[in-house]
Parts: sequence; C-alpha cells; structure tokens
Amino acid sequence: MQNNIAVLSDKSEHYIFKSIGADMHFVETREDAESVLKALTIKYSLIFVSDSLTGVLKESLKKYEDLVYPIVMVIPSTEKDSGFALSEIANRAKESLGIDVFKE
Repeated sequence: MQNNIAVLSDKSEHYIFKSIGADMHFVETREDAESVLKALTIKYSLIFVSDSLTGVLKESLKKYEDLVYPIVMVIPSTEKDSGFALSEIANRAKESLGIDVFKE
C-alpha cells in the first residue's frame, strides 16, 4: 500500500485537497461510489469521503472503522450535509483523547 491520499466526492467542492497532493475521484451513482471506494482502499492509506456520499456508503464505511489502514475519514460538504462527518470527527477525537473536546 502506498502512502497516498485520495478524496472520494460527488462534487468538485473538495478540489482543495488537490493542493496537498490528493488524488481526486468523483462519482455519480451508488454503484460507482461503492466500487470506487473499494478500489481506493487497495491503493491509498488515507481516504477522505464527502459527507454527501455517506447515505449510500454507510455500510461500506463500517468495514474500515476498526482497521489501522486504510484510514477512511468523512469530511463535511457544503450541500447535503448530514452532520455525519462532524459527529465522526468528534467520536474519533473522544476515543483518542478520552474526553469530549466538542462538548458544548
């Protein structure tokens, strides 16, 4: 496995990740999203997935929760944001640090 970064999105809004060397992958359908994610997990060690795709990829994303690699992180999107990305970031921070840093 190479130490590369990939971004899986349905919009070009995450194109900013290209500036840090990430490879961009865009999908339009559920079937495309699942097959592309599976292919990315073989080649990349860090994969960012747009929050707008979590609805179609929820079951697929669960497969990678407890693995060391690849790291699959959901990132917020400006449209169709379900709040899943921020809750996942908060949960991972709580697991890592032992405290809820996002608690209001």
